[in-house]
Amino acid sequence: MGSGELARCWQKPACGNLKFNVDGAWVSRSDGLVEAGAGIVVRDSNGSFVVAHSLNLGVVGSSLCAEAMAWRAAFDFVVLLGLDQLVMEGDSQQLVRCIRGLPPINVFILEDLTPLDRKNEKPNLPLGNTP
Repeated sequence: MGSGELARCWQKPACGNLKFNVDGAWVSRSDGLVEAGAGIVVRDSNGSFVVAHSLNLGVVGSSLCAEAMAWRAAFDFVVLLGLDQLVMEGDSQQLVRCIRGLPPINVFILEDLTPLDRKNEKPNLPLGNTP
């Protein structure tokens, strides 16, 4: 799959790799804020379930922020598990483009994600987007 292509359905990662599917979930409140949560599912190169993680992200300012915080939680999970052979995939094309360094959408989202890379705690991750 090229960098400009979108996957049509879930695809297995390459042999020996794990695939992290990341998603932020949210519900809008009457005061305009958003309550959010994150879900992370990990499968191996056979497509078999490995591990999952979910967490409450609390109140955030937007759905995009919920997605960004879900990715941050996934990066933290990768570090916690000590993994380096993996692919990460999410359904927020806007956020995946932002993480890849494509035309900026919201610079503030990346400010929280980049310290991991600077500390060399985050492996070089192939990133994908599934609609």
